[in-house]
Amino acid sequence: MELFDSHAHLSVEGVYNQIEQILSRAQENKINHIINICIDEKSLIHGLEINSNYSWVLNAGATTPHDVDKLGDVDFPFFEKAAKSGQLVAIG
Repeated sequence: MELFDSHAHLSVEGVYNQIEQILSRAQENKINHIINICIDEKSLIHGLEINSNYSWVLNAGATTPHDVDKLGDVDFPFFEKAAKSGQLVAIG
């Protein structure tokens, strides 16, 4: 059986620097697709780097509900641009 992880935070601080080990373990456990949730510009940049090396890791951009009033206008333009260029599979 192949597995699909629909919500991971691979490009955030503390996780991104371990990406090779994390994705190796994912593949060992038959996880063949992951949607990485990017929460700001920095994590989006890291997410795009991950996707360039691991095409089976897709990116989505999202602002958490408790941050949308503060960060929605800041982060949305980055997500919108990436989505229009085909670099994101979803925006939330």
